[in-house]
Amino acid sequence: MVRRQFCYLLFCCLQLIFFSLILCQNFQGLIDTLKFGTKDKKLAEIKKINKLSKKEVEAALDLIISEGEPELCAQFLNQAQAILPPQTVLPKILSLLSQQPSQQNQILIRSIAEYISYHKDEPYVYNFLKESTLSEITDLQQKFYLIQYLSVFTSEQILPIVKTLHTKQDIIRLAISKLLASYNDNETKNILISYLSDEISEIRIQAVKSLLERKHWDTIPQILPMLKVRPLSEQVFKLLNEINDTDASHQFFLSLPLFEDVEIKKLCIIQAAKFKSSEYLSTFIQLYKKERNTELRTVLKDVIEKYDTQSAQFVFIPFLYDKELYDIIIPMLIKIKSSESIPYILNIYEQLPEHIKSSIDEFMPEATNERFAYHILQKLNTKDLHLRCVLLKTLSSFDIPHVYEMLQREIETTNNKQVIQTLILSIQRIKNYDRQALITKLLIKKCHKDIDLLTELLNQLSIIISKKEYKHSIFFPELVLLAGHKNDYISDKSIEILKDIVSSSSINEIRILYQLISPASDKVKSKVVKILILHPDNEFLTFATDFYHRSKNLELKKLLCEYVISLTNAVAHEIVVESLRSKNTDLQLHILNSSKGKIKYEDLQYLLPLCYSKNKSIRRSAVNNVANLFTEKERNYILNFLKDDDDEIKTIGIELCAKILPKEFVQFVPNFLESKNDIICQTTLRNLQDFEVREKNVIATVRNIATNHSSLNVRAEAVTVLSKWKNCEPETIEVYFSGINSSDQRLRSAAEFAFDTILPLCETAEDIYLKGIISENYNVKTFFLKKISEIKPQSITIKQKLKDLIFTSSDENLRNTYFSTLAVLITENDMSILQELYNANLLTLKLQIIKLIQNFPSSDVAEQILFLALKDQSTTVRQQAVEISQNFLNSRRIYEALTYIAQNDTNYAIRTQATKILTKSKR
Repeated sequence: MVRRQFCYLLFCCLQLIFFSLILCQNFQGLIDTLKFGTKDKKLAEIKKINKLSKKEVEAALDLIISEGEPELCAQFLNQAQAILPPQTVLPKILSLLSQQPSQQNQILIRSIAEYISYHKDEPYVYNFLKESTLSEITDLQQKFYLIQYLSVFTSEQILPIVKTLHTKQDIIRLAISKLLASYNDNETKNILISYLSDEISEIRIQAVKSLLERKHWDTIPQILPMLKVRPLSEQVFKLLNEINDTDASHQFFLSLPLFEDVEIKKLCIIQAAKFKSSEYLSTFIQLYKKERNTELRTVLKDVIEKYDTQSAQFVFIPFLYDKELYDIIIPMLIKIKSSESIPYILNIYEQLPEHIKSSIDEFMPEATNERFAYHILQKLNTKDLHLRCVLLKTLSSFDIPHVYEMLQREIETTNNKQVIQTLILSIQRIKNYDRQALITKLLIKKCHKDIDLLTELLNQLSIIISKKEYKHSIFFPELVLLAGHKNDYISDKSIEILKDIVSSSSINEIRILYQLISPASDKVKSKVVKILILHPDNEFLTFATDFYHRSKNLELKKLLCEYVISLTNAVAHEIVVESLRSKNTDLQLHILNSSKGKIKYEDLQYLLPLCYSKNKSIRRSAVNNVANLFTEKERNYILNFLKDDDDEIKTIGIELCAKILPKEFVQFVPNFLESKNDIICQTTLRNLQDFEVREKNVIATVRNIATNHSSLNVRAEAVTVLSKWKNCEPETIEVYFSGINSSDQRLRSAAEFAFDTILPLCETAEDIYLKGIISENYNVKTFFLKKISEIKPQSITIKQKLKDLIFTSSDENLRNTYFSTLAVLITENDMSILQELYNANLLTLKLQIIKLIQNFPSSDVAEQILFLALKDQSTTVRQQAVEISQNFLNSRRIYEALTYIAQNDTNYAIRTQATKILTKSKR
């Protein structure tokens, strides 16, 4: 037990010694750094003083103060704030405060302030500052800063010091004026007020700053006279102008009568109006009226025009009758949208200048509310027509039955165009839709004979309709009536609106139109049917039949037939059949165009007669419409088409004959191919593609067309036909080559398609390939090289030819293409070709061959090539050879060569790669 206690005691002693050594080492390091280190190292070392003892920190303080560097002292003071007491620090640090101000000194001054604030509750701190400040031996600069530090204490604590010093030297008075900004008692306030008349400008400015910072707004009248004192005026103006407080604004307002100076008055007006307090506005207006100074009048006007608050309107309204103020008061009431002022404005409207009237005209309809309807209705009897129109526009937005009744009476009784125009422009403002519709209908009736008014009314109606808030079918009767108007614009605009309404109406609403257009003119019926076509309805068929039989209007008949076809998707309806059988070619042609894609086989009986029409357009349209429905039953029609003098019909006949009557088609082919019409010849060729033709004369004709025809399109079609027949005759091959060498894209594409088709089947494919790859035309050459790569013909002749081309080609890109093609064909039996190429001693070629031979590890020739590559002088070749040698490690000489490379090659990367391969092989 005793032994254990002894061991524990020994351990504690050793630990104490260890930590003491560390602390001593830390202290000595600090001392050395402070003596000899750079500034950055000193600052970094000071941050570690919390690891030192209190005595060591005190010793370090003496050394730092002796150094005299403010930044070091500031850093030290921040770190030692909680370690060293004020009794130790303050007397020593005081001497540094006498230096001239600089940025670093300011850092120290702030650090001392923080230190004093931290220890402010210790009596020593207050006593030290008081004694030092009051001491006669303390330097004035030191006193300046010490006075600032007093701000951490209460006014009761600092007052004895301030009262003693506040009349002393300039620098002391300046310090006190700064200090007193932190307090709010009357005694310090009076001291600051006394400084307002100090002989030193800096002290006076600081006193102003301190008073304003304390928000002693009652001193503003005492500060304002300083605006007349140079050079204080600019600084004082800036300080006063920056005030942003409602109580301060009140003081500025109260100061207005106290001064005559223009600049002081301007500042007071601006600051008083800063928060737009309505209680000052009346005074500003009265001052504006009385003021004769131009500058002040301008400022007052600007201030008044900033009062855009709702509460301001009640101040403005009493001044409305003052003519001198019209240009200020009325625009302001308009700006704040003062509805309360409307009755008062109406009382003086007639005597106002025109430019103000125009502003009121725009403002009143938007600002007035229904509370003032009585006042406005009273004014409607005015003799001022312009005002009457403004009032009508205003009233139109009031949702009041009495107002609606008045508007209706106005429409019925007035003949004044300006009034009617106002009512038209106001219909959008009517809030009740039923009333809006009724008034619009009354206006349409009223304006029927006046084109200008009716045009404007339709424009307004168009806007109402576009909002699609309601069902607007209520306007169908008026719009149908206007659709027949003699003025084209009115008629067209009415139809445009009608179309818009119909597009958003239900089918039941649309049906209202059927009865409405029944008594209308054929012109109106035509316009409405154009709309109805987009909304087909079986119920309209009866009306359509009736309209058709009663009308002689061709346009209407066309539209009615178009309607029936779009609804029924057939031509079997009574009026359509009647139209087809009529002698009117326009009507027949319109039906044919309308029925495209809708004719069924059972409808042929109505259309076949038109295929024999003497009118070429009718005949052509009929044939186009029914051709896709033909069968062998229509044989005679098809054969007749072949004889038609219209090339388009003849072309359709050729296609139908090829499809439905193949035997007859083959018989006609020679004649068609000899046609001078390119389209007929090309159509015949296109349809020949699917026929197996063995007649030599036909083949020869097609070949001749492919070679000599004047149309490149026809020639290209002929080449395609020959390839579809898989014709590989030598003469045909020459045709293909002629096409692929052509500069025309169509011929080239057809020839390429031909070779794509025949090469896998043609017995002379080898000759074709050889001829293609030696072509002078680069595109032809690359095409055949690509085909060889795709089809892979196993021809030793082709391989040898590719080898020869590689040797003889001076174009490296082309040589690479040759080799890429050859590489696809190479087998193990072709290694001798690769060896010959390797011996050509071309670097790029060598690399390609090395990469290729890795696919043939069992070939002796491939092994020989690799062995040569491993000994090659080129680093790139050896590296490539090493990379593929892992496939050849069964060969003794390759293994030995690789071992030699791993040990002796001059290139580190190659040695490393060889070693990796050998290591893997041993595993």
